[in-house]
Amino acid sequence: MPLFDQYVAPLNIRVSGYIREVRFREHQFVHRGDTLLVLDDREYQIRVKEAEAAMLDAEGSREVLHAGIETSENNIAVQEANIAEARATLWQLEQDYHRFERLLAQESVSEQQFEQKKAAYEAAQARYDALVSQRRAARSQYAETSRRRTGAEAAILRSEADLDLARLNLSYTVLTAPTTVTWAAGLS
Repeated sequence: MPLFDQYVAPLNIRVSGYIREVRFREHQFVHRGDTLLVLDDREYQIRVKEAEAAMLDAEGSREVLHAGIETSENNIAVQEANIAEARATLWQLEQDYHRFERLLAQESVSEQQFEQKKAAYEAAQARYDALVSQRRAARSQYAETSRRRTGAEAAILRSEADLDLARLNLSYTVLTAPTTVTWAAGLS
C-alpha cells in the first residue's frame, strides 16, 4: 500500500475565490501549518473595511446618544432650577395679589395698582405652568433617548459580529496544511 493512501488529509477551502498562489508541489513534504494556497483576498479585505466602517458608525451613534442623554439630564436640571425660582416668585406675587385684593376692598389702593399685581401674578402662574410643561417634555425626551441606547448597543454588537466574520473569512484566504504529510495530489 503506498504511503500517501494511508494519510489522507483533506484540504477544506472555506471561502470562494481565485487562487493567487500555489505554494506546494505534488509529492512535496509539508509541515502542519505550512501555507499551501493563497486565494485572492481583495474582496475579503474590502468586507473587513466595510465592517470596520460600520463599527465606527455604530460607535458614533452610541456617542451621539450618550451626548443626547447628558444634554437631556442637564436640561432637566435647568428646568428644575427654573421651576424652583418661578415657584418662589409665584408665591411672592400670589401674596402680593391677595394683599392688594384686601387693600382694594378697603379702598386703600387703586384699581390700577390691583390690576398690575393681578397681571403680574397671572403672568408668573403662566410662566410656572410653562416651565412645568417644559420639564415634562425634557423628561420625556430623556426617557426616549435612554430607550434608544439599547438599540445602539445592539447595533454595536451586530457590527462587532460582522467585523469578526469578515476577519475570519479573510483568514480563510490562506490555506494551510492540516497535518504534517507528503502532499500527494495536485489541484485538479
